[in-house]
Amino acid sequence: MPVRLSARGSAYVVGSSKNLLNPSVTFKHGPNTVTVTFPGGEALELEAKEVPAYGKVFRVVNAMNVLVDDTDLPESLYLMAESGEYRPLVVLLRGIVARIYRAIRYYGYSLEMPDISDQRVLDVQDAEADLHWWLVEVSRDGLSWNRVIASPTESPIPFFLLSRFPGALQFGGGAEIKMSFWSDVVEALEDQKDPPAPEQEFLLNATAHRRDRNYRLAVMEAVIGLEIVLTDYIRNYLSVHKKVPKNRVASFVSKPEIGLTARVSGLLDMTLHESYIKTIEFDKVLKVIEWRNGIVHKSGRLPKELTNDTLDQHIQAVINLVEMLAERRINIAAEPSLASISQALGGMGNILQPMIWLEPRHHVRLDVTFILSEDAEALEQKMKDIAGKAGELLRARDGRCDPTKHLTIHFVDISNKSLAWFRRDTLVLSSESNRPTGSGLGQSGAELSK
Repeated sequence: MPVRLSARGSAYVVGSSKNLLNPSVTFKHGPNTVTVTFPGGEALELEAKEVPAYGKVFRVVNAMNVLVDDTDLPESLYLMAESGEYRPLVVLLRGIVARIYRAIRYYGYSLEMPDISDQRVLDVQDAEADLHWWLVEVSRDGLSWNRVIASPTESPIPFFLLSRFPGALQFGGGAEIKMSFWSDVVEALEDQKDPPAPEQEFLLNATAHRRDRNYRLAVMEAVIGLEIVLTDYIRNYLSVHKKVPKNRVASFVSKPEIGLTARVSGLLDMTLHESYIKTIEFDKVLKVIEWRNGIVHKSGRLPKELTNDTLDQHIQAVINLVEMLAERRINIAAEPSLASISQALGGMGNILQPMIWLEPRHHVRLDVTFILSEDAEALEQKMKDIAGKAGELLRARDGRCDPTKHLTIHFVDISNKSLAWFRRDTLVLSSESNRPTGSGLGQSGAELSK
């Protein structure tokens, strides 16, 4: 027995093509199946030259429609709606809406979309106000719909309810729903990736505060994100990579005398390969930590002489470090499973065990080194076989990894001369001049073993 609501507001769906501006998703929430759509206006095109291709068309949406069907627990929603005790129904609907908002905010990089806390979900002051505001309806057959609470006035939203519905629950606020990230939003909802990783929350919040020129909060959020991800990175490095016993790892990461400044200044140099070290702007990162410490322990404010440009550049240096450490943390945690894949591929003969590392959004990079030369035809076939086998193994490890889209392999000979690249399900025999850019770190696999 389905229930539906319409969270009304204003948002923009932006994308690269007019036929790609109708996002929708269906996912499970407990025993219920939830379907989300976004009604609104027609697609329009921006004519400004500086608009990037991924956002050249848009559509204004005026609501987020949510259909909840109790497929695994028939009639539970109908009985809830008919009971007259509306709080359980409102808490359920708030929880669903909050989860959708979070997915759009943190996986769709939509800064304006609200993040509703669990406390806000449970703090129901007036259940009827929610049911009125969202025009909540119930149906026994999915065809005929009735309002759970009939409006006492002709207006669809009685004026006296405006002050009783929590503003934090309102949809939109001019948010952008970016179709370039919609698949990530869908994945987050389908795979129950809620809440997001802590650093995702803090970094997006820091970005929002930077945009609003609220640099004090941006500094606080960015450094908290750094503390969390650095601790996780060190824990994974010691326990997985160095095989340090868990009790010793826990003792080390909990020592207050080894503070954030010390960890950034010393531990990163000892645990990261030099190719990563070169990307870290240590002076800027340490300065932001100093500012945070001054806010917390001294004045409560940032130094007055700092310019916006200085603050932006320094905070961005922290964000870059957090993103890199998060990626390294994921790769270190995955070392056991990646090692078994590397071993299986190495068993195909005439190659060293490939180096494998994971990149964002399910992308995977391999470096494959041939030991001995082979004739051209046999070599090309061997590369295709390796790519096919790697794709099978990686897909088995991560069902979201599509080798035709996400797999990149660099084939080299024993002297590290480039032989070919495999990208987008295509093998291209190439010279060094044909190396694609932006794929991986551009280092040989052997160099990234640290």
